[in-house]
Amino acid sequence: MPTPSPNQLKPPSNPSPTPHEDAAGVVRWLLHLPRMVRIVVCAIFAFAVTLGLTPIIDYLYLTFIYRDNSELERFIHARAPAMIEVGLGLLMYVLGWIFIIGTRGETPPARPIVLWYFGIGVFAVFLVFLWMIQGMVSGTAA
Repeated sequence: MPTPSPNQLKPPSNPSPTPHEDAAGVVRWLLHLPRMVRIVVCAIFAFAVTLGLTPIIDYLYLTFIYRDNSELERFIHARAPAMIEVGLGLLMYVLGWIFIIGTRGETPPARPIVLWYFGIGVFAVFLVFLWMIQGMVSGTAA
């Protein structure tokens, strides 16, 4: 029987994790953060959704829906976009509470929707930063 070469004696290298395993790791990491950190993450995502969608909803509402006919309609139409934006931010917070916070003493199960929630939240934060940069460049930022 021939002696094996040194290459044959090396232990096999660990295979690189598949994208599915990487995503599951992100979900596990997120769900095992302290509860207060998860609450703050959900709050930041909710504010980002509200702020990020404000220019889009205002533009669509004023372009396609708003009509300036009577005093009552002006009163209602002036507040409707803000109510839509706040409602979407509140929805984002409630979904975060369901998906990543859970009730006291509970660790929510690792599900694919948690990764979707986290991705949408990160995208919303990124969108807010883009709006801020655009406002600074155009001179309209606060």
